[in-house]
Amino acid sequence: MDEVIEESVRFTAACYGSHERTNMSAARYDIWTSKMASKRLTTAPQLKTLPSTKDAFGEHVHRAHIQVAIWRSALQQDPPNLNPHHFGWSLDEASQSLESVPPPADLLLYPQTYYS
Repeated sequence: MDEVIEESVRFTAACYGSHERTNMSAARYDIWTSKMASKRLTTAPQLKTLPSTKDAFGEHVHRAHIQVAIWRSALQQDPPNLNPHHFGWSLDEASQSLESVPPPADLLLYPQTYYS
């Protein structure tokens, strides 16, 4: 799965025009600084215009990967038995539907300087 995430980082960073293609958080920072350096900038870029952080991006890739695996094997007589719980999904008992796993409680969603 690490190879899938690495390739996804390279592809997504390239789509955003980032030269940093090894870590999504570094690519996010590269894109932010590039936008902030624009002479035509009148306000700070909105965060929704940036790619996900490294941890969030990894979860997105896990969830997308199992979806693609299911779609690609949909017409097979004996598709692989993939457990969604290993790919960033959890079961909502009340609705009997899958929902994305929330980030861990100890994960910093913003840089440490914002918590001071």
